[in-house]
Parts: sequence; C-alpha cells; structure tokens
Amino acid sequence: MTRSSLFVLGGARSGKSRYAQARAEMLAGQHHFIATAEAFDEEMRTRIARHQADRDTRWRTVEAPRDLPVVLETLNAPDAVVLVD
Repeated sequence: MTRSSLFVLGGARSGKSRYAQARAEMLAGQHHFIATAEAFDEEMRTRIARHQADRDTRWRTVEAPRDLPVVLETLNAPDAVVLVD
C-alpha cells in the first residue's frame, strides 16, 4: 500500500481548509479531522463552528491543539484519511 500526503499552504481565509477537505473527501477510508485551533475569541468560535458545520457524518473530529504527534500515532490504520487543520 502506498501512502500519500498533501500539504496545503495559503493566506489567511484563502480557502485552504475547504480545499483540503474536498480533496480528502475524494478518498475512501476512515476520515479523521484533527482540529488544532483554539477558540480564544468570538471570531475563532465562529470560524470553528462554520468548519464543524461543513463536515458531514463521515468525519470523526479529534481536538488536538497540543500533542499533535501523539494523536497522529493513534491514526495509523491503512485506510485512515487524516486532515490536520
């Protein structure tokens, strides 16, 4: 089995998350959204809520604002589709 990665870069509010999610949704497997943002203000709470609403039931969300490597180690199934945002 071949694993592949996609690293998406861009400016603030440029559509990176939407693009990465659309690409991930084209793949078969267990979909995991690793949320790294923390809601320190109302603007971030609003953005996080919008991102949550954009994901359908195929996504399992894991909150990981810290210890990202530890969380990634747990998602090593061969069919895992992992989106870190």
